[in-house]
Amino acid sequence: MDDAIIRLRADARNIFVTGFSNGAGMTFRLAAEAANRVAAIAPVAGYCWLRDPRPARPVPTLYTVGARDLLLPLRGGDVRLPWRNRLVRRPPITDTLERWARALGCAEAPVLQQDDQTVRVDRYRGPVVFDAVTVEDLGHHWPGGGAQLNPRVAGPPSNAVNATEMIWAFFKSVMNTGTGAAPL
Repeated sequence: MDDAIIRLRADARNIFVTGFSNGAGMTFRLAAEAANRVAAIAPVAGYCWLRDPRPARPVPTLYTVGARDLLLPLRGGDVRLPWRNRLVRRPPITDTLERWARALGCAEAPVLQQDDQTVRVDRYRGPVVFDAVTVEDLGHHWPGGGAQLNPRVAGPPSNAVNATEMIWAFFKSVMNTGTGAAPL
């Protein structure tokens, strides 16, 4: 990170991190272990695998997941991974969201912000914004991006949300307010 800041002449106070799938897990970990180095995070379709994350400060967070993600089922359950045809048990997404809310000092029960049958936004109230966006007809793909995995394995792609634009708007709101704002 230091090398990139120097070479790109980046503002060290405005480091934003996003990641998809396993990259989302790495995003959570970076925020938990280096909260003073990142301004905000936006994990997409991944778990926070840390049992007891303890960021040094609350980190504004925008989390996005698809309701039809076959590899990260919202309610958890058995998932057959396409790699080596292995069966694994996945926890519910709410486990990650509640654990992260506690880590940030937010309420563990979210408050509904939006639900238009295509996109649902839940907010975990606290010292910083922590919003969870669920895209109804989205599988394990970057929202608004091309389908990287076969829909039989990952579920359907969706253009209901352009994650790149939504995340950038969230990051800009953090730059302007320091805490973030509603993503949609």
